[in-house]
Amino acid sequence: MRGPGRYCRAMRILFAALRLVVAAGVTAAIIAQLALSISLWSEAGGNLGVYIQNFFSFFTIESNVLTVVVCLVGAVLLLARREGADPTWFNNLRPATATYMIVTPHEPGLLPRWLAEKGVTQIIAGGMGARAQQLFAERGIQVVTGAPADDPETLVKAFLSGTLVTGENACDH
Repeated sequence: MRGPGRYCRAMRILFAALRLVVAAGVTAAIIAQLALSISLWSEAGGNLGVYIQNFFSFFTIESNVLTVVVCLVGAVLLLARREGADPTWFNNLRPATATYMIVTPHEPGLLPRWLAEKGVTQIIAGGMGARAQQLFAERGIQVVTGAPADDPETLVKAFLSGTLVTGENACDH
């Protein structure tokens, strides 16, 4: 007959494995999205380094990377620890990560509304979906798409001087 210690150890291994599976799945999703984005950016031309930097600045990508880290740390804690609860810092990190994922959704209309309140009248983007363009237009904000991957100051100077050369809308949705 098994003792309670063996049962607890088996449960720790099971939950560690589940955390590793989730981490692997989320990592695969990030890599797949990055690969798709790189193929689209390569066709559009421009500075690939800037595109990749922008990719990792999206809240959705950041929250998914944080999820991978939390799952990996959680798996290590389950496998390394023999008894007792998770450390307090980890018990605080898990709900903080979940909160970050919940409160930073891709909320249509949030950014156009906020920018309009700040007096913005034009926006320059490498790519933007039709719905997002519509939401900006509803707020009286002119959208310029197909901008090259360059630093914002250079893009604004070119736009203001009338020399901004745009290409295709780099948006994939």
